[in-house]
Amino acid sequence: MKVLQISLLLALALALSARRVRACSDIHYEDRNQIAIPPTALPSIHGIALDPKEAPMSNVCVGLFTDDPAHRIITAVRTDKSGTFSFSGIRPGTYRVVVNAAGLCPANILIRIVHRRKDHSLLIHMRPQSLDSCSSFDLK
Repeated sequence: MKVLQISLLLALALALSARRVRACSDIHYEDRNQIAIPPTALPSIHGIALDPKEAPMSNVCVGLFTDDPAHRIITAVRTDKSGTFSFSGIRPGTYRVVVNAAGLCPANILIRIVHRRKDHSLLIHMRPQSLDSCSSFDLK
């Protein structure tokens, strides 16, 4: 009976994760960072996507990927009307947060989930594609 319960819970979790990823079918892994930045340690992943004029961007896909050579997608969400997004239930480890928006350079942020750290929001500054700069982030 316990094995059946565990199997059903696992199947439900996989189905919910697949539904979230399908909701953002346009998300894909892309890294245009020219400088390798060490991971930012945070207890959770949440933030705001901002357009080049620093206005919140709604309905933008934000993907959470593994930080291994395969860069597998774990889950994806869309930003809400105020540009905010959040991933819940993420285990400690190192991940890539990727934001793709049409006509803008993708953001790719290396995050390490570490419990017992001060919490911050990510402010993701989306920028037009160019040779010299790309999208960036800072902490709020």
